[in-house]
Amino acid sequence: MRKIFQYILMAVAVVVTASCSNELDEALQPANNGSLQFVVSDFPMFGEGTQTRVIGTQDEGKTAWENGDQILVTLTSQKYGEQAVALTYNGSSWSTEASLSYLDNETPAVSAIYAPCYEVTEEGAMQLRSGMQPGMTEYIPANCSFANDAVSINFAEVTRNYSRLRIVADAGQELTVVTTDFTPAGATEAATSSYTLTTDNNGNAFLYGTFAEGATVSVKHGDVPLIDYAFTSGNNPGGTESGKSYALDARPVIDGTSGGVA
Repeated sequence: MRKIFQYILMAVAVVVTASCSNELDEALQPANNGSLQFVVSDFPMFGEGTQTRVIGTQDEGKTAWENGDQILVTLTSQKYGEQAVALTYNGSSWSTEASLSYLDNETPAVSAIYAPCYEVTEEGAMQLRSGMQPGMTEYIPANCSFANDAVSINFAEVTRNYSRLRIVADAGQELTVVTTDFTPAGATEAATSSYTLTTDNNGNAFLYGTFAEGATVSVKHGDVPLIDYAFTSGNNPGGTESGKSYALDARPVIDGTSGGVA
């Protein structure tokens, strides 16, 4: 009789264990990502400000989200790990065709950046776009939160930890720009770099990053030197300031005077 009772207890234990396993499997299923919503704040403008002297035609650069803009989002789930996708703006809303997996009962960690130099591969990794270099575009991390299957991406209180150099030349002109002691936006170390930039219709090209005290920038059009500038202790003690825009006049010298940074 005792043996039968023990067998019955064992059978009940197996049923209970199987039931718990099924419940656990259901809990570990990824959430329905078709309902995942993305709420993105307005683009944080990088105005030159009233204290920056305007050289040439002022261009504040990007002032609002544009059709085709992308934000790179990384979601980290305790089961599915780190996943990166690109959100694309269609002029009114943000969406992605890639899938994001997380547990139905978890709050995954989410981060996002606006960094047009970079893209997300099919494998979910971030890499530089072809022909791009760090410093050619902005690199702005957003403040993110996740609740109720919605991701909030907020740039409203973001503080840029780099400056912007606006290079003024003729409109539609291809420039060779060589920098020293320049740390591009998104990078952690200064280096000597060479950029090929083309000015826009207002004659402006941009570099984003930090020039250290003693850093230099040289601008040429083909083999023609346009300007060489050094961020000396007298002109720019401590180098460039974060969040500030500087203007470098690289227009051809006509009256014998050279340009500089404002």
